[in-house]
Amino acid sequence: MIADWAVSSVYGPHLDVNISGFSVPLYWADASTPQILVSCDGAGYGFAVDKNKQNGTAMIPIPAGAEPDPAIRPPLLVIDRSTNLEWGLWNASNSGGSWTCGMGANMDLLGTGVRPPITDAGADWNFAQGPSRLRIRAPSLA
Repeated sequence: MIADWAVSSVYGPHLDVNISGFSVPLYWADASTPQILVSCDGAGYGFAVDKNKQNGTAMIPIPAGAEPDPAIRPPLLVIDRSTNLEWGLWNASNSGGSWTCGMGANMDLLGTGVRPPITDAGADWNFAQGPSRLRIRAPSLA
């Protein structure tokens, strides 16, 4: 993988890492981390959803001081060590302690990592993806 990175850039043989912007902040949580109610427009696994299987809410452990990256449609990841769940939030926002996101889901870190096809058990597109899918969204360069 490292060898591929060394030659895959259109800008030449180097690897760039953004640490001050255009990145996905990752926070660690455990059993002592406060659970915060998060409202989500396109809710996936881990969210209680409405009859349209979209708008949902979930209690998510979000550490104090956690902030999404404002440089891109703010993503935020939380790894809960006590439950082995990854929570991925896209377009996350915290307004006075009230959290919302455009898309969100969790994934069992001890699972297979494979989501069910959309046709299985009535799963919609947002349930057939997970937080890992949210991580690869990037802003358009156009």
